[in-house]
Amino acid sequence: MALNGTKICLDIDECNPAVYCSQLCINRRQSYECGCVDGYTLDDNGQTCNADGDEALLLISNRNRLYTKPVSPDSEISTLISNNRGPSNIVSMDINAEENLVYWGDSSTNRIWKTNIDGSNTTVIIDSGLDYSELAYDWVAHNLYWSDPYMKIVEVVSLDTLHRATILSHDVANIKGISLDPRDGKRFIFWANPDNRQVPVIERLSMDGTDRRDIISTKMQRPYGLTLDLAMERVYFGDARMDFIEFCDYDGNGRQQVLVNTQFLRGLRNLAVWEDYVYWVDTENQELLRANKLTGENRSVVVQNLNRPYAVTVFHANRQPAASNPCAANPCHHLCLLSTNSVGYKCACGAGYKLDNDGVSCEASGPFLIYTTRVPWPSIFGRKLDPNDTSRNDMIQMTGSRDLYDIDFDMRDRYIYWTEARDHEHDSDRALNNIQRITLDGENRTAIVPSAFSGSPLTLAIDWLSRNIYWTNPASETIEVMQMDGDDFYRAVILSNEGNQTQGGSQLMGDPVALCVDPANGMLYWADNGDSGVEPHIAKAKMDGSNPSVIRRQEIDHVDYLIIDIPEQKLYWNDATYQRIQVMRVDGTGYAILLDHIQHGRGLAIFQNFLYYSESGRQRIVRVEKSDGSNPVVMWDFVAQDNYYYYAQFRSGMATGLRVYNRDGPTSNACSNNNGGCQHLCLPNGVNSKTCKCTTGFQLNDDGITCSMVDKELCELKRAMVQILY
Repeated sequence: MALNGTKICLDIDECNPAVYCSQLCINRRQSYECGCVDGYTLDDNGQTCNADGDEALLLISNRNRLYTKPVSPDSEISTLISNNRGPSNIVSMDINAEENLVYWGDSSTNRIWKTNIDGSNTTVIIDSGLDYSELAYDWVAHNLYWSDPYMKIVEVVSLDTLHRATILSHDVANIKGISLDPRDGKRFIFWANPDNRQVPVIERLSMDGTDRRDIISTKMQRPYGLTLDLAMERVYFGDARMDFIEFCDYDGNGRQQVLVNTQFLRGLRNLAVWEDYVYWVDTENQELLRANKLTGENRSVVVQNLNRPYAVTVFHANRQPAASNPCAANPCHHLCLLSTNSVGYKCACGAGYKLDNDGVSCEASGPFLIYTTRVPWPSIFGRKLDPNDTSRNDMIQMTGSRDLYDIDFDMRDRYIYWTEARDHEHDSDRALNNIQRITLDGENRTAIVPSAFSGSPLTLAIDWLSRNIYWTNPASETIEVMQMDGDDFYRAVILSNEGNQTQGGSQLMGDPVALCVDPANGMLYWADNGDSGVEPHIAKAKMDGSNPSVIRRQEIDHVDYLIIDIPEQKLYWNDATYQRIQVMRVDGTGYAILLDHIQHGRGLAIFQNFLYYSESGRQRIVRVEKSDGSNPVVMWDFVAQDNYYYYAQFRSGMATGLRVYNRDGPTSNACSNNNGGCQHLCLPNGVNSKTCKCTTGFQLNDDGITCSMVDKELCELKRAMVQILY
């Protein structure tokens, strides 16, 4: 009891602030009573709640190893996973107690893995399209969430359907400590956001990515670790700069300090709460420590000498209590995400799809912008054509390449193709010199044209009607083609300086750097920057390489990209020397300067009435009217919108290849049906005409359709090389 300032004594509420009871606290007159939630038993001391069942395990990562240790102080630490079995930089982890699994993110391999709690059956769950990640598992709806600070997105994958979606793509550059409460009446995601706002915040949002709000936005500088005490519905968070650990309720109220200004918090990185204790990783002292979760008392070192420790969590069934699952009846086509809405869930679609009007089904996404970047990390991005729409679920953002240069796509099989090429201005590039592809949902990444076949590909173009892929090869001064489908990899050189590929006695191939195709009309166009006596020019030929001719030589010096507006029959190209984007008809007439003073223009794309271009010098992607270059709209400013201070250091090569994911116009040509009857390659050479061509080492028979070997031993050797490479 305590005086209230008069002669009357009032009861003291021992439950506020919370310092006595491990979980439930009931205030009594002149006393209090502690209690426990389901799954816990009150200790004989009347205050501590002990978990029922087996003893909990601590999971600890020190970058290249994952350890387990029973929570009892005198227990031994054991290695669960070491770097010789997959991971090399474990930065985040969570558990699936029902299935005895551990999930973790590895920032070195850019993958998400899983393993049994005994260390067996280590396998990859996500192997493409992500960088460093924080992750959390929804044990009710069986979804795995993670953040990607480079891509600036939060993603989720259904572990039942394996569909994967982006749920958030703004203000998530460096979020920390993703934690979930998927139980009835909650269905929240929490995280610390130290970097992406004017002030650091602790945020809460619905598990479908909606209803985002700040619950703590004051008296913090660098919130880094975050975890939940599910039993008491509290959010624990630490500040790596102000050196404290505090907690609050799910609304941000009842904020209470646990620890502050201690030498053991100077390297605070990660938090976990279990029973009476809060655990944290101290990267400066390389230790795992714990203290009473309410008072900060009884502080002790749990594990010492952890070389570069990073993450900690707890493995026990009580960490994932049972709850009703509105997604159990499979109400959604792709993903079912728990939600704070009235029905308890919301449907979402995998990458490359959008939700239908029924709110359940998924249909293919409409046109969107695709572009490649070379620095600071080579990546492929997809963005909406509306510059005000920041959502990014049209494709999985792809990372993990070396030197991306050009890009194209195949809508039928939903593949993105790109070249990994050594740019003329980047002598130190470590390009793989090949052509790769990946599906819109981030699966089936393969080198479709290995370097042994492609040489040094620079730009590429997909013939979506004939199912062929063309590329320029400046190193060999050739343009080549290969069949996209099947396992035979039929390939041929269609333009070179050998044989009859000349015009008026002069060579056409010096430094072929860019190309585009018009499959319905059977035409190919390319830009050549000149070399070995060949002047820079833009030329055309049939898509089988026949009838080559130059259509323009004037005011051409250093072309990077060339595109065709098929409906208008116009060519657009950029020239770094003249700092222009130029245009002409495909027959060479109607030449005009569309845009001037372009600071190293890169990729180009046409869609409807607009031209899109990337400008490395100003680090942006811009949209203009294709007719006259008017009405410029900045689609993306890499410095301002991505907020990467070091982008300014890279004055060229930021955004390179550029495409709008859309195909209009004719749907067939002479090669579309049954490969035009050709045994190997079918190459269109007119509106309704074609040429059959044989792969390297074969020659066309008199029937003009079938092929026979030129040199059997050479062909067997080439076929063996193909089998080895693939």
